[in-house]
Amino acid sequence: MNTSHDQPDQNRPDDDDVERADGATEPARDRSAQPPRSAALIALIAAIPAMVIVGFITYAVLGPSDGSSQADKSTPLDSMSAPQSTSAECTSLVAALPKKLDGYRERTEHDGLITWKSADDDSGAVRLRCGVDRPTSLVSTSVLTGVDSVQWFTPDSDDTGSPASSQSPTTTTSDAADGALWYAVDRRPYVAIWLPSDAGNGPISQISDAVNTTMPATTVDVGS
Repeated sequence: MNTSHDQPDQNRPDDDDVERADGATEPARDRSAQPPRSAALIALIAAIPAMVIVGFITYAVLGPSDGSSQADKSTPLDSMSAPQSTSAECTSLVAALPKKLDGYRERTEHDGLITWKSADDDSGAVRLRCGVDRPTSLVSTSVLTGVDSVQWFTPDSDDTGSPASSQSPTTTTSDAADGALWYAVDRRPYVAIWLPSDAGNGPISQISDAVNTTMPATTVDVGS
């Protein structure tokens, strides 16, 4: 009696081998060399919140950009009327003004508006206009600030109908510069300047010196 033992089929591919359409076999790829898809997916999901947080912090620090610098943004002096700008007093003041202010470039002049742009282009410009009208919000209870013998007044409004908050250092409007409007109210004609919020004390001190040198002091007109 013949006893037969099952012999492995030499032509049968291993379980891990892949049979091709032509009947040939090729070794299966090493699955251990590839990370499980679930692990890769988890890593991606975990990375998304981190990217969102980084983007939010960048936006919060840098803020939105409207494509214009502070030096290009509008101030009340840009369109303020100056009926006495051609007076002898204004001519003398303009000639006595320093060419440069502390932290600012050489001045330029256009239509009676004197401008000193920031040396680093990041801050707003200092601006001056001589011969402007009396600020209508100046009253007997107004607070004045003395700088080098010149009495300066910062109005609650820009005297053109716009609220002061729209031109304050904390403004969030995209077209208005950050700073404050100042009037020399003990000189005639009136002189108005725009000071950026980060200008420091140097520019107003230098301008006050020129005002005090060329314009005699007079009484402050607080209206009736």
